[in-house]
Amino acid sequence: MIRKRTLFECLEKKTLRKLVNSLELTVRANASHQGLVNALVAKRVIKPDLHVLPVLSVVELKAVCDVAELSAKGKKADLLARLMDFYQASPKAVSQARKTAPRKAKPSAEKPPSPVKKINKNSNREIRMPDFKNIQELEKRLWNAADELRANTGLTSQEYSRPVLGLIFLRYAEYRYELAKERMAANAEGGRKRRGGNDIKTAIQAEGAMYVPDDALFSNLLKLPEDIDLGKAVNDAMKALETENEAIKDALPKSFTVFDNAILVSLLKNFANIRFDIGSDVFGRIYEYFLTEFARSEGQGGGEFFIMSSTFLQSKCHLKKAA
Repeated sequence: MIRKRTLFECLEKKTLRKLVNSLELTVRANASHQGLVNALVAKRVIKPDLHVLPVLSVVELKAVCDVAELSAKGKKADLLARLMDFYQASPKAVSQARKTAPRKAKPSAEKPPSPVKKINKNSNREIRMPDFKNIQELEKRLWNAADELRANTGLTSQEYSRPVLGLIFLRYAEYRYELAKERMAANAEGGRKRRGGNDIKTAIQAEGAMYVPDDALFSNLLKLPEDIDLGKAVNDAMKALETENEAIKDALPKSFTVFDNAILVSLLKNFANIRFDIGSDVFGRIYEYFLTEFARSEGQGGGEFFIMSSTFLQSKCHLKKAA
């Protein structure tokens, strides 16, 4: 049987929101994909065959079939019936259904399979459905690397959490900044007028990103020699980002001088490998995953970390809306 969390992570954010509303769960209005998943998992009375499967789209039903190792062929009614049987069948019947499902051909080295896509009706663009497996692997890999380094700092989980989350935030700010510049360049080539006028900072923010000065670029921090005061350099990067973006003034951590250079170098290299393009709201999911793990390692339920980081959560929202 598929774990509830795995099932919910197959679904699009709008579907999760619909389920949350129908079950009258209390969730933040700006909750991330992972936040909605956590809320639904905590609701023990949810039955997939009664509450979830009937509201899913064809793309989502196929994704669930893939996870259940069932055939993903057929129309919506076929997929729904197959999954209903799967959830209502005995374990022996489930095993038999998996054995009889057609085997997927192994992709050739020359032509890898194209990712599952969904259509965004509002923009005529194709975007990838969240690749939850890849995101789960990314979350765990990042956390394991960061948690191993904490043992060498002498810091508690709470003391370690804000600087680490700050570095992830800085990495994401640069990612959004670079995407905005690419869109602006494409618009210029197409002869379209740039939003925000001629001021580059205003134009970047009009594209839904933060303006990131050179001193605050995550990639520039990676290029610094390892014998300089890297903690001070990261503190200065946080200050530079706040200076250019009033919405996050005094929201970012500036306590990086407590780290040895070797620890900071390792953290920077670890977070440099984050792929924000492998699914929806990857930043939000990584952020909430880290909060949960920090709270668990401290032996708490998580509330203290959410309260402690409330301004940080607000700055995440500002980053996405970036006015």
